[in-house]
Amino acid sequence: MNTINLKVIKEMESINLSVQTVQAIFNYLAVQPYKDVAVLIADLQSDINAQPSKEEIEDKPE
Repeated sequence: MNTINLKVIKEMESINLSVQTVQAIFNYLAVQPYKDVAVLIADLQSDINAQPSKEEIEDKPE
């Protein structure tokens, strides 16, 4: 398993994850006590909703 360099992560503005990875994270969080994961789930959903849609990316002039 690869290790994550936290210094590099802190310098990044965004990270691309596959839909499958994000779904696996949500599935894991869904079986944890709500009080322990509610803020994290809300933050993930907010970040996902803030991303441009496929249509917005395709319509963007270069």
